[in-house]
Amino acid sequence: MSCAIQACKDFNLTEDQNCVVILPDSVRNYMTKFLSDDWMLERAFLDVKDEPNTEWWHSMP
Repeated sequence: MSCAIQACKDFNLTEDQNCVVILPDSVRNYMTKFLSDDWMLERAFLDVKDEPNTEWWHSMP
């Protein structure tokens, strides 16, 4: 938010102009959905892999 305020000052925005700031929340509220491979597979967000017992993080260094 402080960066948005600074940007408004830097770009000399006037009172009749708008500045839109997007403040994303954390994944905490969505952990049962978007972090669930089953949920993602059912909705075609993930491809079916040949190794169904391997977790997505298995190949991470």
